[in-house]
Amino acid sequence: MKAELELLPHQVGTLLVFGLDGSFVASAYSYPIGASRQWFALDTAGNLTNRFAWPISSAPIQSSDGMQVIYAATDPQTGHRALFVRDLNGAPRLISVGDLVPTRWVDAFRVLVDDPGDHTAIYALDTRTGTKETVMSTPPTHPTLPTTGNNWINPSGDLRWALIHRLDPDGSYVRSDLYDVTRHEYVSAVVPGTAFLAPRGDIAVWLASDGLRGMHLCDRREVTLAAISAEPTMLTGMRWSPDGRYFSVSLGPTAETHGPQRDLILDFERGVVAQLDEPWGYIQQWAPRNEYVAVGRIGYHAADVRLARLIIP
Repeated sequence: MKAELELLPHQVGTLLVFGLDGSFVASAYSYPIGASRQWFALDTAGNLTNRFAWPISSAPIQSSDGMQVIYAATDPQTGHRALFVRDLNGAPRLISVGDLVPTRWVDAFRVLVDDPGDHTAIYALDTRTGTKETVMSTPPTHPTLPTTGNNWINPSGDLRWALIHRLDPDGSYVRSDLYDVTRHEYVSAVVPGTAFLAPRGDIAVWLASDGLRGMHLCDRREVTLAAISAEPTMLTGMRWSPDGRYFSVSLGPTAETHGPQRDLILDFERGVVAQLDEPWGYIQQWAPRNEYVAVGRIGYHAADVRLARLIIP
């Protein structure tokens, strides 16, 4: 199945929020230093409608329904780092002071966060109340395959499973173990450390020698999702849509003058695979509701980014 990518006139930076303050999209560049605080808004035709300062200290993460944004900034009252959440047309609300790092939205009101000073659990922050709840305690040492380095925990979209990536003391990768969060036990299954877990549900996807493979973590039946006939010279990007419906992978390098060889887009709702031949750039971000994507080409200092409408028959 062939998909189409309709480029829009919008030239944007790597930081994006769709629908902010009535705009079609608001954006900022990540280079040079300080550019991430100088934002601009564009309308549906790509015209500049506003410039404004937004003193954030982390990339804003938009909810899958597009209605809220969470980000880090300095709390003006204490001078400390803090997390703020805001509706698209509302004022920022302080929800947590400290070093919590937001990673992704769990649902409409909860955000998964890392606490750099607390390695005993994975937490979710309720954006309505600022309450931090434990969604997963750090698993114990594997009963038969111990390691001596650090562990990196990657929870599944439904928070019922987790990949525990094992590292040696020197930081080199050892292996990945699958952990059943509900039953508090390790599962005998081989899941590659390169697997990408969906932001919803329990799907894992990875690249194998014969193509894209995947499984539901609940039954662990490995299947080929899409064959790749020729070995790509480079994987430029692997991205999930915010709702977990689509997974895109770009095959081949990009440069300032060309995009990748092709993109593969897996639609898990319909069970089909669409292909984009020689797209302008690699898909680096999906918009809420999946109608638009940000496509990029690797530049000298930062990616050259455009917006596009993705058309899948």
